[in-house]
Amino acid sequence: AAWETVLKLAPQLACQMRDYAGLAETDALIPQTETGKAYALSYKTLLAPEAGNFADQVKEVLAVNHAVYSERISVLVGNYLRTL
Repeated sequence: AAWETVLKLAPQLACQMRDYAGLAETDALIPQTETGKAYALSYKTLLAPEAGNFADQVKEVLAVNHAVYSERISVLVGNYLRTL
């Protein structure tokens, strides 16, 4: 949800993070795909202090866009629960 929010609302930051982590560009993150898995695995690394200032920037994007982020979480959790 956080990645999707950053991709949608802070594309320049998303581009910097993608370049830093060596990720492929994508418009849609589907958790089951290889791209989705790569993004999920890199997120922890990108938020580490040695990755630069990404954690602070991501937190700011999510705080400013809390409603969008919350909605994305609700959709993702709802989709997951329907698969159970």
